Amino acid sequence: MDFLNTRAAAEYVGLPKSSFNRTVAHGLIPFDLHPYGGRKFRRADLDAYLARARTLAVPRRRVARVPDDGSNLRRAYKLALRNLSR
Repeated sequence: MDFLNTRAAAEYVGLPKSSFNRTVAHGLIPFDLHPYGGRKFRRADLDAYLARARTLAVPRRRVARVPDDGSNLRRAYKLALRNLSR
């Protein structure tokens, strides 16, 4: 089996090490312990995590920011919606 240490696994997944550690702490990526106490990660588990993460990704939505100034509110809202549809 192909094992990676924490730093190498974080680079493989493409996350900063601190974010990777939080992901591991939430139980999203399984790990084994070295006899001396360090964590080791299977490349197959990291690939499975990446596959799940791609299917769970939510597409980003564009947001219209509308100023709340009363008289021009409707006009600004229409312009913002028109710009989003481009």
